[in-house]
Amino acid sequence: MRITNTVLIMLVFFIGTIITSCQKQINTAPPVIPNDNISTLYTLQVSVSALKKRCDSLSASLTQENATAVTLNANILNLATIPGGKKINVDSIKTLIGVVLSQSATLGTQVTGISAQIASLNTQLNTSSNIATLTTIVEQSDAQLNKINQQYSPLSAQLGLAESETETAIRVALGSKSYIALASAQNVANYAGDVIACPGYYLSVYTHFYRNSTDTAATFIAARKSTDTTGVLWGNEITVSPNIGKLNVSSVSLYRVDPNTVNCYFLVKNSTADTRLYLATSPDNGTTWSPPVSIIHEGLYDIFMNSSIHAVNNGRIVIPIASDPVFAAGFIFSDYCFYSDNGGSSWTKSSSFTPPITGGGLEPKIIQLSGDTCLMNLRTSTGFQYFSISTDNCKTWGEPYKSTLESPSSPAEIVNISGKLLAIHNNSAMSRNPLSISVSADKGATWRHVKDIETGSAAIYGWSYPSVTVSNGYLLLSYYETVNMPKPISLQYYHLKFNKIQISTLAL
Repeated sequence: MRITNTVLIMLVFFIGTIITSCQKQINTAPPVIPNDNISTLYTLQVSVSALKKRCDSLSASLTQENATAVTLNANILNLATIPGGKKINVDSIKTLIGVVLSQSATLGTQVTGISAQIASLNTQLNTSSNIATLTTIVEQSDAQLNKINQQYSPLSAQLGLAESETETAIRVALGSKSYIALASAQNVANYAGDVIACPGYYLSVYTHFYRNSTDTAATFIAARKSTDTTGVLWGNEITVSPNIGKLNVSSVSLYRVDPNTVNCYFLVKNSTADTRLYLATSPDNGTTWSPPVSIIHEGLYDIFMNSSIHAVNNGRIVIPIASDPVFAAGFIFSDYCFYSDNGGSSWTKSSSFTPPITGGGLEPKIIQLSGDTCLMNLRTSTGFQYFSISTDNCKTWGEPYKSTLESPSSPAEIVNISGKLLAIHNNSAMSRNPLSISVSADKGATWRHVKDIETGSAAIYGWSYPSVTVSNGYLLLSYYETVNMPKPISLQYYHLKFNKIQISTLAL
């Protein structure tokens, strides 16, 4: 067969390309490692991998130790803000925390250096054949990590001592009091929240205000867990939802779905004519939260109260609402509820009513009396709570009427304990002081004062916006405690307080 010149030229070019490619591969090939060093190199790779894991673990531990020390320091500083708390000397604890912070920072810098050294080792293992040098570097890194570990052990012990002494100091300063979240100049208010019982601790979710506490002030939804079931000490604050409203977010209500799942309902305020109800869900009893989603939007100024979502007869979930087209001077709020028979997948609006009084009815809550009979209680300007009754499981509501439960213009929380109604309210027509428990044995027709939960100088203190959860024979309460009453309302401090009351100790 004859080969043309063109074909011959193409074959020569193709062979030349192959030769050139082979030469490039030869020139860029990694160094040849003698066979007797391959096992040593593999051992070094395993050692470096183990060093990296140790380094990462130590770095994470030091970061956690530093965060804990910072929190302890903040807790010690907050002792000075506890209303009526005992003044104690905490200088030795501050010094101990300072030592922990300084040493953890030093060790953290050393670990960062070793981490960079290990990263370099990984690169050299792929490009170098100098096994002896690499072995020496690995041994040096291992020795450095061992030395840091030896220094870390007493540091961890010092932190444990600081935690113990801080806890003791807080318990002494608090006495019988318990605060979920103390206010400060940077965080003037924590309230409008709810508490729920979880395995081994309590979960509190609430509204965190920044520099002022007006209805349109900037906020976010925060949460804390108690360290145990005494509720005396509470852990670090976490964010359930940032401020996703054009104005703010507020008014938290918790609802347990199952032993692990907790729903957090809260209000998103975009304007004085646009508020919306949102939902965030935790699958692990408050440790993590889903992104919030909108569930009810009427295009009105809806008021949704903290600790107000409950299940009534046949598992129906109810959300009481007070509503006005625009929140402005001369407002008159009407009242109704949304209810769901499918776990919150969809909502139906009940009939509504408007109390014939100045301002209408505000901040409603609902309690099941028996069967399909439910009671809605309302904040009013009359010095008493107003009531409305539903006999069809919250579908329709009767005419509102003035009850005999005394209350200033503030919300009240009512729970049903074996047929008796317990109200947590301000037992005064004029002041949010005292905060009291009253009982009714006739479905709310008459009320008897049982005890004052909080009392003090009305010129300084006030307590309101309670949440109540009944758990294992106890009332779990959260509410705000106002101090510095003479100041303008936007500059007053609102501490979020916790109270645990054994039901059997009440004269019901």
